[in-house]
Amino acid sequence: MKKLLVKFPANDSAVNQTGKELEKITEKTTEKILCIIKNNPHVTYRELAEALAMTEDGIYWSVKQLRKQGLLHRIGGRKEGYWQVVTQ
Repeated sequence: MKKLLVKFPANDSAVNQTGKELEKITEKTTEKILCIIKNNPHVTYRELAEALAMTEDGIYWSVKQLRKQGLLHRIGGRKEGYWQVVTQ
């Protein structure tokens, strides 16, 4: 059986559109995470994942980005600690 190889020309506008859509999704996700944490600073990764229908790894990545941006801080340890949303 022969294999068929089909090449499509790169469409820069499609790539840019996908990037913009991903940015919007990420922005909405981070807003939801911050909202949940404001209401419950003791929330866990698992609880965030369940509330947002995401994986814990996805939540971990999003929280990591928020921490890098300085929008979120962890006060205390993982068992007794809590999250603090930084208001600017």
